[in-house]
Amino acid sequence: MKNFFITILILICISAGYYYTIFERDKDVLPENSQLIEDPLLELSQKLVDLEIEKNFWKNKIELADQDQYHIFIDLSDSLIFLEMSGITAHTAKISNFEIAANFELLRQSEDIVRMLRKPFHLIDEWASIPKKPIRVKDISGFQWEPDSLNFVPTQTDTDYVFIVFKCSKDLSVMISQKEIVGDMPSYITSDQSSRFESIIDRKTSSEEVLFSQLLQKNWIGIEIPRSDAVALFRALDDNSLLVLCL
Repeated sequence: MKNFFITILILICISAGYYYTIFERDKDVLPENSQLIEDPLLELSQKLVDLEIEKNFWKNKIELADQDQYHIFIDLSDSLIFLEMSGITAHTAKISNFEIAANFELLRQSEDIVRMLRKPFHLIDEWASIPKKPIRVKDISGFQWEPDSLNFVPTQTDTDYVFIVFKCSKDLSVMISQKEIVGDMPSYITSDQSSRFESIIDRKTSSEEVLFSQLLQKNWIGIEIPRSDAVALFRALDDNSLLVLCL
């Protein structure tokens, strides 16, 4: 009987040691495992938010289709920008890179973003490194004419770096920069494309930056597109234009 109890005690100690070893080995994995259990719910919730955002995006496109006015539609999910009037796409730009403010990224993961994107944004103010109107061209007869803003093609002498800031309603700012790197870059533009817009927000030292720093709000998006597209979009929009966003 004594040997029996000793055997049982040994087995208990071995089992305790085994489970202790397993627990210690996997305890760092437990939070990850518990997170895996919650992931389907979080993923489903995010998908519902994304679907609601996309629904509002197309709803706004339909509602603005009967307006004889240029509006800008930014679809970050497909990396595209559309310039539309009366439901017809007048211009399309491919987004090569974009950045989003950290707090806006957090808002993006909540249902609050649905309410924010439900209606279009009004363009309250703007700043740009280029003139609003296309350069006047003098033809052979001496007559001056102004090219259509959408069909305007920059000439060799039109070399200003294109950087645009739109101050929008609902505490949103949208920055648009040309993707091309040129030799004579503005002082507020960094050559590091991975954090170009973040650097603009962090560095407010140059005299050029002071001109548009008051247009920057806590929720911001920075977008890079080809230079010719940036020029066309900027020169087509006016005070009555609206901005529709899809994340």
